[in-house]
Amino acid sequence: MEHISHKFMAPGIISINRKELTLFLNEEKILNRIYQDRSRGDLERARRNAQRGHEKWPDNFDISMELTQLCLDLSDYHGAVKLLKSTVMKNPGKKMEILQFSQETFYQTSNPFLGSFILEALIRNKDLERTSDFLGRASEEYITDLVTRSKTKSKGFIDTGNTNTPQFTDNELLLGLLFIEKRQFEDALSPMLNTLNNSPEHAKIIGGAMLNIQREFTRSALMEYILGLASMLLGHPDKAEKRFFKSLEFENPQFEKILDLVQKTDKKSENHLLLGGEILFRLGREKDGAESVKQYLMEENEWEQETEGNKIKQLFPGHI
Repeated sequence: MEHISHKFMAPGIISINRKELTLFLNEEKILNRIYQDRSRGDLERARRNAQRGHEKWPDNFDISMELTQLCLDLSDYHGAVKLLKSTVMKNPGKKMEILQFSQETFYQTSNPFLGSFILEALIRNKDLERTSDFLGRASEEYITDLVTRSKTKSKGFIDTGNTNTPQFTDNELLLGLLFIEKRQFEDALSPMLNTLNNSPEHAKIIGGAMLNIQREFTRSALMEYILGLASMLLGHPDKAEKRFFKSLEFENPQFEKILDLVQKTDKKSENHLLLGGEILFRLGREKDGAESVKQYLMEENEWEQETEGNKIKQLFPGHI
């Protein structure tokens, strides 16, 4: 056990070992020790002091981040990511600052452990804008590797029937964004639809992502269906109706799914009977289709008569 040298001590003073000396340390002193060790280039010693401080004051943000940085400096990425996760949990108000730090470090190292931590946090928050920005600055090799891993994970969830879990939903969202980054827009549609089906509360951001790629990827029945579904979930059946009608112009429209939405929703669009009728005709159910169109025409006629009657009444003064 190390002791403080006697030549620096007054006669009669009992030597103090280093374990006992730590009792007199506070958070500021341990941080100063870390800074001094770092300035001397002794990173291992700095990490030992940071670890000692972290064990004694695990909620201290500055000590946690110093220990994280030292792990990174010493290429202990696994240890750094473990610390980052712990620090986020203990300091939720610092989450964005921690993510910013992690991203800047990733751009310098391209370490996959760090990248996974960043993506997990961004995807869990459904922060599509920052996720897309992060992927846009990552290397092509990293993106390709992520696509392979995400596709494998997706297949595993599907094979085991675990497609209603948050883990599957987050993986599908990431896979969709990865395909968008690689400009494989058609491949992105299915995972984005799975995400929308599993998390309808995020219809606005998913619909927004689809609108962004529609500027370059047009004439897709599935794209129009996804946008229509998002509109339905946001309470805009008339906007959805236009999307569904548009999807019928392209190959492989989602006949059954659109029909199910049109018939079961409580909030009907203006021409839902006409839309349903056309789909029924296209499905070979001519009798049901004709009945739906007939009902649409009857309601349309009743509405016109009622509107005309209101116009006639308005020709006379209010007291007549």
